[in-house]
Amino acid sequence: FKNQTSYAEYVKRVEAILPGYVGQILFRGAERIVFIGKNVPKFEAVLLVEYANHTKFLEMTSSDAYLSFHHFREEGLESQWLLSLSPF
Repeated sequence: FKNQTSYAEYVKRVEAILPGYVGQILFRGAERIVFIGKNVPKFEAVLLVEYANHTKFLEMTSSDAYLSFHHFREEGLESQWLLSLSPF
């Protein structure tokens, strides 16, 4: 983290608007250990969010509400990976 307090504020505000975009946080936590893999980047935290669909994610991240607090994410994270996943 660059600033863990800023990132905590970001997550708090995302949680408040997620239901309006049919989203929910499935997991939030810290990495303990890598069991399998070499040269794996160190993650301080993982946030797994489920949305009804990709469109809902895009609607949320382009909303005025989200854009008003997005800066907390940028201020809080040193680096980030944003992945879009689908089940198989």
